Amino acid sequence: SRTLPRVTLSDGAALVAEYAAEIDALVLDCASGGTVDGCTFAAEGTLDLVGLTPGFSGEITTVSFANVTGLENLAGWMLLKGGKPCRGKVVVKEGKLCYESPGMIMIFR
Repeated sequence: SRTLPRVTLSDGAALVAEYAAEIDALVLDCASGGTVDGCTFAAEGTLDLVGLTPGFSGEITTVSFANVTGLENLAGWMLLKGGKPCRGKVVVKEGKLCYESPGMIMIFR
């Protein structure tokens, strides 16, 4: 397998791997998105989410994955938002990438 250099996905682009390719650095433009097809996500890496609306939490519907391995690994990668560290987190649910914005929980009694 070959490790790809930092991959940026935007403007509806598709990354299709025709050979064993591993990704350990991924920039996703959440506003315009795209598709990753046929890659393996490394156990450790860096995920940079750009174009997220402030306060957004939920499924990132503009990005899709097909025939990938290790998608669940993205949840453990170092997370950046627009190139800067952030306190949010990424979870993978049923093959979909979701972003959970940091927030405050208030309990009243």
